[in-house]
Amino acid sequence: MVAVLARLKWTLLVRALRTSVWRTAGVVLGALGGLVVAIGWVVTMLLIGADDAGQTQAAVVLSLAGVVAAWVVMPLLVFGIDETLDPVRFALLPLSAERLRPGLLVAGFIGVPGVLTAVLSLTPLLAWVQHGLAAALAALVSGVLFTLTCFLGARALTSGFAGALASRRYKDFAAVLLAAVVMCVGIGVNVLSSRAAESPEQARQVITTGASVLGWTPLGWAAAFPGDVARGDWLVAALRLALAVGLVAVLWAVWGRFLQRGLTSISESDTSGPGRPATCPSGSSAPRRPGPWPPAAPATGGATRATSPPS
Repeated sequence: MVAVLARLKWTLLVRALRTSVWRTAGVVLGALGGLVVAIGWVVTMLLIGADDAGQTQAAVVLSLAGVVAAWVVMPLLVFGIDETLDPVRFALLPLSAERLRPGLLVAGFIGVPGVLTAVLSLTPLLAWVQHGLAAALAALVSGVLFTLTCFLGARALTSGFAGALASRRYKDFAAVLLAAVVMCVGIGVNVLSSRAAESPEQARQVITTGASVLGWTPLGWAAAFPGDVARGDWLVAALRLALAVGLVAVLWAVWGRFLQRGLTSISESDTSGPGRPATCPSGSSAPRRPGPWPPAAPATGGATRATSPPS
């Protein structure tokens, strides 16, 4: 099922690009933008790897926490999730959420956002490899957990708010909220830049404190524990690793619950909704009573001519 859904997603994506010039242009521009971001990310990780483990951890946590927040917030506020393989299309097939989830998970990474996220999740390896083999191995595990957190978090939230996302009122509210978020981010970046220009040491302290706080939130559990391994804080590293694994397990279960509920509700509405033929107590469709044949001819000259069905 995983290979079937992945191949289906790729086929639908290629077909959509062939039939839509604007979509092709959007994918090309997105790929070029993602390439620029990936190159800058790689250079940044190579540079911060030369710092001590604490500074490297702070930079990695802040960067990856921003990516997780983007995956969780942007689908709710802007464009939703790419539903090329909409689970609704599988509602009438004898497939459960347990069989669909692995395939939908793999198929979700086929595209520019999925590939870019996978690349960004593995680039911290370039920084942590400068702090020893143990930190590098921890970075590999961290990259896998980080990628799963991004995808499963977005899927769980959008599946839970699927009904609200389709409403006009929610779209208006999301537009206002998006403008507020962009404004707050702009103000925060401006304030941090001015602080850094006035007092670089104070700005570094603010960044370190913010990273320490984010490292104990779901946004930073997966990104923070390689730094603990590099410093030799094995107990803290084990705790954060356990929290990151637990978060992925919870998101996986929540997504499966919402997916199964969606498949069940759609199947029931399709089989018993309006427009379906009435059913007998045994479950079979009740036949309609045939009318007269041939139909009665219109009255002519004030007389009515009756017809009878053929014998």
